[in-house]
Amino acid sequence: MEFGLGLTKFVAPLIFLSAFAVFFLTIFYRIEVGIFFLVPFIPLQNILNYANAYPFGKDINDLIILAMLIRWAIDARKREKFFQSSPLKLLIIVFIFWTYIELWRGASYLGFPAPLSLTESRVIAWKNFLMLPLLFFIVLNNIKTQKHVEILLILMTLSMLSLDRNFYNAAAGRDFSEYTEWRFTGASGQALSGNALAVFQAQYSALLIFLFLSSKKAWHKALYGVTLIFNYYCLMFSFSRSGYLAAAVTLGFAGLVKDRRLLAALIIVAIFWKALLPLSVQQRIEMTKTEEGYDATVMERIGMWESAKTIISENPVAGAGFAVTRFLNIQVSGFQYTWASFHSGYVETTVELGFLGLVLYLLFFLLGIHGGWKLYRVSDDELFKSLGLGFIGCVLGVLGGNIAGTYWNYMNVMGFYWVLLALVLRSTIIAQEQLVTEKITEPSAPIVWQPFEHKPVEQPAA
Repeated sequence: MEFGLGLTKFVAPLIFLSAFAVFFLTIFYRIEVGIFFLVPFIPLQNILNYANAYPFGKDINDLIILAMLIRWAIDARKREKFFQSSPLKLLIIVFIFWTYIELWRGASYLGFPAPLSLTESRVIAWKNFLMLPLLFFIVLNNIKTQKHVEILLILMTLSMLSLDRNFYNAAAGRDFSEYTEWRFTGASGQALSGNALAVFQAQYSALLIFLFLSSKKAWHKALYGVTLIFNYYCLMFSFSRSGYLAAAVTLGFAGLVKDRRLLAALIIVAIFWKALLPLSVQQRIEMTKTEEGYDATVMERIGMWESAKTIISENPVAGAGFAVTRFLNIQVSGFQYTWASFHSGYVETTVELGFLGLVLYLLFFLLGIHGGWKLYRVSDDELFKSLGLGFIGCVLGVLGGNIAGTYWNYMNVMGFYWVLLALVLRSTIIAQEQLVTEKITEPSAPIVWQPFEHKPVEQPAA
């Protein structure tokens, strides 16, 4: 990734020194320093990778998380509660334990040694997954004000804009007049590319739509609007049908609940897509199914899902084990490739964690929808109401984008989701506290003095 102006050579030491400073500032000053530093880099790991050559440079994420946990423990001594009450707390804790049990089951299924080594790839995968709930609990319990919520939303938007810049620079000068097999493969070690980047853009653009429509500050509206334009530009030329589906679902939701013009535009595009969409995008959509049948990528996925049936039937309830898929050497008849994914969050979760794991995941997402709706209902603040509805759109994007892709466990794609979920729950608490404060400070009705009216006492008749 080139930064221009001759700055690229200074990025590595700057990232390392910044992370070093943030680590100590988080421990000895405020936990928000670590949160504001780490969150924008969740999908931009390629930038943090510049520090890999320095001592502990590869462990920046882990070190900042550790610093935040230490500061959280220090701050907890001043509070009544270490954990904020949440309807999701128990479910997430159960989910963590279930995935750990599945980590051991997976070792047995694959014939591997017990997962005790921190260098074993499946243990590393579980540790990376654990970062998601850890980040959720850190944000939920330590972001306290509406101002900090707004700062995080802006930082996440700037992060998306940086991703768009990476894509735009890579795509510049390419001929998109007709469909091409070119795919954006990331920038200098960036994990987000191809379908993963497209789904990422679709699900988080749902939030930006609501923030853009409700924002009163001109520069906020401009930031959200510009990011939306670039998000959908990059999404369109990613040629990702999973991304297209997720975008259609989120735009449809926004059109139904916020602005009917969006719904009308979506319907018009659905009807006249051959006249409105670029030819290359039309060709990508049309090749899904032709007179000769489904295209190769669709047939590959169908073949993967068919092969998954056998594994699921052997272990329907508990699954084969956490992170076993990459070791299964998935092959499809008629194709020479070997895959390390089932290319469906639903299928892969059922293979690895069983139907019980799939139910836990779906319940997690349903409670996310409930949390977003609750925030929308209890708050009178436009930012909070937009965050609530935007998060519901994000959940729908996640559910749609993972039908033909597997991204639920990847921090680069889902890290923002867990942060937003924490912000939704924290914002609900803030909104409820504001309502209580308003009721307490609301002036009571003035007492109007009524003069006593004297009525003569009637004398009884003689």
